[in-house]
Amino acid sequence: MMTKSVSDGGGRDRIWEQNSSVPLGVDGRMDVTISRVVAAQPDAPAVCAWDGDLSYRELDELASRLAVRLQSLGTGPGDIVPLCFEKSQWTVVSVVAVVKTGAAFLLLDPLLPTDRLRVIIQQCESSLMLTSLSHGAMGEQLRLPVTVVTVGHSLRQEPPSPRPGSSSLDKHPKLKPPTLRPESLLYVVFTSGSTGMPKGCMLSHGNLCSAMHYQNKSLGFRPASRVFDFASYSFDVAVHNLFATLTTGACLCIPSDADRRDGLEGSMARMGATLANLTPTVARLLNPDALPALETLLLLGEQVTDLETTLWCGKAQVVNSYGPAECTPISTANCAASTVAGLRHSGRGIGSVAWIVDPADHDVLLPWGETGELLIEGPIVGQGYLHDPKKTADVFVRDPAWLVRGGPGVRVPGRTGRLYKTGDLAHYDADGNVVVTGRKDTQVKIRGNRIELGEVEHHVSACMPDVTRVVAEAILPAGAGAGHLLAVFLQTDDDQTDGKIRLVHVEDEVASGLARHLPPYMIPTLFFAMPQIPLTLTGKTNRKLLREMGSSFSMDRIASASHTGGRERARRAPPRTETERTLHTLWARVLGIDGDSIGLDDNLFRLGADSITAMKLVAEARKVDVPISVADIFRHPVLSGLAVLAASAKPRSETDRNGVEDRHQPSTSGALDVISPGELHHRGALGPEDIMEILPLSDMQESLAVEGLSDALQLVDYFYLDLPPAIDLAKLEHSCRDLLEAFPVLRACFLPCAEKHWMVIPRTVDLIFRIIEAESESESESESDPDTALAKFCLDDIATFGRHQTIVGFFVLREAGSANRLVLRISHAQYDGISIGVIFNALILSYRGTPIAPEPTSLADYMAHVARTRDSAVTYWRGVLEGSSTSPAGTCHEKDGLRVRPGAPQGVGAQSFRVERQVATPRPLAGITPASYMSAAWAVFLSRLQDGDGEVVFGRLVSGRNAAMPGLETTVGCCVNVVPVRVDTGSASIGEVASAVQEQFVSMGDADSLGFKEVAENCGADFFSCTQHQNVGDEVSLAVEEGFASTLRRFENPRRLPYFLYVISFPRGEKTALQIFAHTGMLSVERAEELLETFCLFVEGL
Repeated sequence: MMTKSVSDGGGRDRIWEQNSSVPLGVDGRMDVTISRVVAAQPDAPAVCAWDGDLSYRELDELASRLAVRLQSLGTGPGDIVPLCFEKSQWTVVSVVAVVKTGAAFLLLDPLLPTDRLRVIIQQCESSLMLTSLSHGAMGEQLRLPVTVVTVGHSLRQEPPSPRPGSSSLDKHPKLKPPTLRPESLLYVVFTSGSTGMPKGCMLSHGNLCSAMHYQNKSLGFRPASRVFDFASYSFDVAVHNLFATLTTGACLCIPSDADRRDGLEGSMARMGATLANLTPTVARLLNPDALPALETLLLLGEQVTDLETTLWCGKAQVVNSYGPAECTPISTANCAASTVAGLRHSGRGIGSVAWIVDPADHDVLLPWGETGELLIEGPIVGQGYLHDPKKTADVFVRDPAWLVRGGPGVRVPGRTGRLYKTGDLAHYDADGNVVVTGRKDTQVKIRGNRIELGEVEHHVSACMPDVTRVVAEAILPAGAGAGHLLAVFLQTDDDQTDGKIRLVHVEDEVASGLARHLPPYMIPTLFFAMPQIPLTLTGKTNRKLLREMGSSFSMDRIASASHTGGRERARRAPPRTETERTLHTLWARVLGIDGDSIGLDDNLFRLGADSITAMKLVAEARKVDVPISVADIFRHPVLSGLAVLAASAKPRSETDRNGVEDRHQPSTSGALDVISPGELHHRGALGPEDIMEILPLSDMQESLAVEGLSDALQLVDYFYLDLPPAIDLAKLEHSCRDLLEAFPVLRACFLPCAEKHWMVIPRTVDLIFRIIEAESESESESESDPDTALAKFCLDDIATFGRHQTIVGFFVLREAGSANRLVLRISHAQYDGISIGVIFNALILSYRGTPIAPEPTSLADYMAHVARTRDSAVTYWRGVLEGSSTSPAGTCHEKDGLRVRPGAPQGVGAQSFRVERQVATPRPLAGITPASYMSAAWAVFLSRLQDGDGEVVFGRLVSGRNAAMPGLETTVGCCVNVVPVRVDTGSASIGEVASAVQEQFVSMGDADSLGFKEVAENCGADFFSCTQHQNVGDEVSLAVEEGFASTLRRFENPRRLPYFLYVISFPRGEKTALQIFAHTGMLSVERAEELLETFCLFVEGL
């Protein structure tokens, strides 16, 4: 280490140029800052949690009610209120409530050991704490004289602000505004302490307001952001997520604890997360391609490596950030790096200034490029340690000599200031970014968790009084996949050491004692026994040598010594069952060790695993259909026990994969018991042995198929493709047969069963492949036109089609001297806009000699997934639609000329129709898709139709393919769905409404598959009109043969009636076509034309 002052050649000018001024502190209060956001956007989403959603208005009102209750209990400025919650919307309500009283808050994870929670709360001298209903007994467990207030849904039932005409944005009449200053305490966060006692870091309103002011925009927080709240409440990152979100007007997405552990990637996708704050270790667990909505990934907590930067570069904006708990959660950030190498560096101060000094003397500033201790200066530097002025004075230093002197070479005047000594070793890179390289003391980070080794040593010594000396260290065992592990080196008088270091297994009493006092991440993974702890020449513990000695053990060797006494075993019980063999293979892969080192009686955590390893194991197990969770692993860490649990759960999993449970799908044999034998006979004398599977119909499929079962004229659609004159018809017929074999849904018929309709898929069907010759020359010229001939064929086929006929058929219309035309007859219940292209592409590839690849996800797989996720989808839509009502343009409003509900035409003779107008294509809004814009325009238009009532509910056509299933984008079948859109237009601008519509679309995840009838039945709202943005039409160009391209087109069945009143938009360059597709049972053609003309004028007016 260099310990000299900066000389003229040491880069002092460059250092002072970069750090010439310190950011000014923001004179703010967090309660006031949040109130401004609430007033600006009361109806914007503030919280999207697994247990409920909150708008800013609702959050403000609920927090005010709770704050009033807290003030009545004496809570106010000067108090510290512990909050002990699982991940929940009520945590956010409680934090804002405490801030409104003027008190400070302390976030605690209820999974921390009770003894540690007790010590922390005692340090805060708290008389009151808040917790969730599920942790209401916390007070009794802690045995402390504190009042425990439980927070939950009962808060909603308390009376709102009682003043007539007031809103939740008004000051609550009973809430006493606190007297606060920027330096008033806002929150406390506890970190590991070297003496065995955790230490509390104090941060003020001014600290965090300054951080939010300088950091939010640079870090990617904006009003449209959906911020995924992964961090445990034990860490200050959770505080940053909450306040960066609320001060920006964004939405905080809060997963359940189960989803954090077992379904992180799926939870992020379902919630539509656009920004996440993760450690590099966790970021490596994710697949960027499964998270297309993620725009910004903030990495912090541990050093970034090439693994995560290579994985995420180009997939999202990656920001490497750094920040000790003694300052606001982020102190430096590398926001501009675009290369893998550049992202490894921690960037520059953001709301702060970063200095590098001599580790032994903070009054000596080091030259540019040399490694020393990192100091942070600026308004984000915290207030010190709770009730510990000595420790505070040691690391929060004032007016270093070099700071007061200034930079004479560049004429930067000196200044006074208060700086935090981080204890981290760092240097500047060539661009002035901070590069953190390690610690100067006994503090380490493992998996992003800051650990004071002295605290670990204190508790191990207390639990093992017979051990002469204890030293804790972080080691990196040799072996693929191994990460840093927390190890303890024990100096013992045990004769078994033979003068060598060896691994030992501690007694259960020791493990239990450590678990009572330390959080899981601070409990050592490995214990080494040795006759003498090595010393340096100066008599200090030789930690470097200990790290080298511990790291010399490979993961295989650690596994070999994982049992009592550390004796390596010559024999291990091998896996016997299929599940044991599968888990055995997965353990070896995830741990990066030889499978021979793992036996049935091995404990995963004694082999070096931790919670991150458990998450990796769950992800790998899911790939091979082994149903385990992180909680299962912690409860059953021994391989044999975990295998028994997984095997017992597997029958349920098999049912989930191969059939749909309960009323959503009976087994094939069960369905056959109630399907009429006559129905099967009509289908070609099908017997049970002839049926491959029976699937339920989605609501969309049922709306498209069932009317056709009572009126066969509505059942079928037609697609056609022009073929070259020299087409090989025998070869084409063979390719059509290949299609039926490759895609089971094309063999389907629809039958009634148990008061529902079902898709019955036979194992085989006879191919319908017919060649239709052109009419004779005696026919009129108009009828010989190819398009006229096509229309005549389709209309004739519709007129003669019977409901017991095989639906899918292939027809070649031939005309002498002109190209042939291939026509496909198919029911819309068998295809959607995505899969029709897949069908014809596969047909042409087969014709050109390429075998049709099997579907990665079949329609049966998809329907099983829909059934499995039904309950969570119902929960999601109930939250969206609670208290909603229907909107016009589909209601029975005589004044609008709308006579009946869509989908239920009255009487005989209803006719479908389309009316169309064109408007200038609207100017795009930043970040808003055309589909969301047009839906927003329809929302505002609907609110005008219902006399300006701000809230509207209508439908939106979606692909229904949001589920994270491999190859779902190529699954052949009708997955399309209509989902509700609920939006409060109020006085919002079209951009704000469009943003709300898009946020709802992004957030629904795989709830996009819940049928619209189920939504109406279970979620309390119905809807009658539906928007559809068709940016890719039915017409697709296909290369039938080399040099011959053809366009796939559709002949629309004029007898098929739409279930909804559809408002469809088609972009056509500078113009956008708007259509209403409806039937005369809903409204007259004249009324539809009037409605569309009015809507077009409205759109152009926007």
